[in-house]
Amino acid sequence: ARTGLAVNVVGEPVTAERIYTTLVRLRAGDPETIVWHDTRARYQAADRTRMQQILGMGDGVPLEHGLRSVIEWYSSLQQ
Repeated sequence: ARTGLAVNVVGEPVTAERIYTTLVRLRAGDPETIVWHDTRARYQAADRTRMQQILGMGDGVPLEHGLRSVIEWYSSLQQ
């Protein structure tokens, strides 16, 4: 069913800060180099409720595993 709503595809609720620091660390970077802007919600948690309601999906893979898969996919596009 088309709802026109954005869906967070996540397992456990996770903050934007955790997603970004994990991505930087997985790419061998230093999370301390991330520049956080005070006007943005750094600690807003992505919620899976809408994903479960609309898509009927539950938890899939752990955050780090999923982010690693995205990095590998993106890297393959650059070749």
